[in-house]
Amino acid sequence: MTGINRTTGQAMPRAEHIRQSIADILFTPKGTRIAREDYGSDLPDLIDHPQNKAMQLRLAAASYMALVRWEPRIAVQKITTSAPAANGQRTIEIQAIDRENRQPFAASIPLARGAA
Repeated sequence: MTGINRTTGQAMPRAEHIRQSIADILFTPKGTRIAREDYGSDLPDLIDHPQNKAMQLRLAAASYMALVRWEPRIAVQKITTSAPAANGQRTIEIQAIDRENRQPFAASIPLARGAA
């Protein structure tokens, strides 16, 4: 066990706990945590903006900056956003290295409010 599932309270594997943490970091707006006002990311402010190349870069940059700051268990190597699906939803694709076991780590996080 390396973490606790925030929904069920059950133990969960390390990789899944990191994915849960990534979603929490990315979808927590900065300034909403009383004890940690800078915790979170700028991503929630960007989700409803027009979907163009500039916005893709802003989404990736906001994600990268938040993960480098708040998720020390991974070393982020690459962040991309997927093309919009039929319903217009994008996905953040994260490629990283797990710092503990030096293994590749990947996460795919849907860009939808309430996804965290």
